[in-house]
Amino acid sequence: MGIDRSLITVHNAEVGGAFGAKNNLLGEEIIAALLAVRSGRPVKWIEDRSENFQAQSQGRGQIDTIEAAFQNDGRLLGLKVHSIADLGAFLAFSTAMVPIRTPSMLCGPYQVQAIESKVVGVFTNKAVTAPYRGAGRPEAAYILERTMDRIAYELELDPAEVRRRNFISPQDFPHTTITGLLYDSGNYHAALDRVLELADYAGWRVKQRAYRDSAGSRLLGIGLATFIELSGGGAAAPNDLREAATVRIQRDGTILVQSGVSHNGQGHFTAFAQIAASVLNVPASRVEVRLNDTTLPGFSIGTFGSRITQMAGSAVLLAAEAVRTKALQLAAQLWETTPADLDIEDGRIVVAGVPARVLELGELARMVEEQPPIPLTAHLSKGWQRGATLVRRAPPTHPALISPLSR
Repeated sequence: MGIDRSLITVHNAEVGGAFGAKNNLLGEEIIAALLAVRSGRPVKWIEDRSENFQAQSQGRGQIDTIEAAFQNDGRLLGLKVHSIADLGAFLAFSTAMVPIRTPSMLCGPYQVQAIESKVVGVFTNKAVTAPYRGAGRPEAAYILERTMDRIAYELELDPAEVRRRNFISPQDFPHTTITGLLYDSGNYHAALDRVLELADYAGWRVKQRAYRDSAGSRLLGIGLATFIELSGGGAAAPNDLREAATVRIQRDGTILVQSGVSHNGQGHFTAFAQIAASVLNVPASRVEVRLNDTTLPGFSIGTFGSRITQMAGSAVLLAAEAVRTKALQLAAQLWETTPADLDIEDGRIVVAGVPARVLELGELARMVEEQPPIPLTAHLSKGWQRGATLVRRAPPTHPALISPLSR
């Protein structure tokens, strides 16, 4: 709308779940903002449940035709997949990304030697499609797992055994698939064996045969599936490098965590509190987490792709570690000792072997804020690009026991 970005503040209230669908800007939000600017009055847009079903982006609409080449021992050699992707009536952000990601995931956890894929996107009169719970990965898993079951059926093999014979072996990691994805590690055989044991797979197969052999009409189906999940960015988001967090010890001894994350129901408040509490050895109830506001001293590229705990949580971890280090360094200066002799226990800095010598974190924070010459503030910026270095910048105007850290 031609407004300087510094003049815009975004705050999101309780969203109540998103699963990717609410990452899309479908237009109503912009129209509401435009009406507010033109009228000079607050504008509130409310979408009821029926309108949401009609207008919100849908997860997927895909028809797949699969041909598979396999050996008599059940080993899958190659796949030929033709996909027709229903895109909906128009393109939204990442609409086309969903179907074209499916071919890249067609190897799953298996050793597939060759893949030929063709994807055709078609416009229809349906709601627009976009990422919603998986973004192309569930489609690939469905294709593969139906193929594995069909191989087992054709060869009269147990479906679990077919999967076991096709799994990538633990010694073959790191493994690059025929579609170019790099898997760093895995032990799929052990995971499958454990699942079969916990579920009493063998026992259920016995029951299934008994039902089929009996004169009754009772049927028992047993489903089995495996899948590969991308999280934290990786090949799906090669530029996923921008995340920040600030951790601060406050005057009352509580810990303040601030992040640019937009939370929509996943439990990030609890996770971030637990991470900071673990590093600073305080109860999680003494950690305050602030999210969902662009005025906070932090930034994030978005809540999607199962990335927040992995990426933003790591930023919180590193920031908490930095503020812990600074707290111990200051206490060591005050007591004329070394940080190695100090520890933090239940919100207090203690000296090893000297039970009577303790310093509350809140008291330390007050000392820092009341004595500006003590250098306690450090802005740490760290990027995960190759060759990145740790950069220390000048402290802000008001020193505090605070460590903003960018990831």
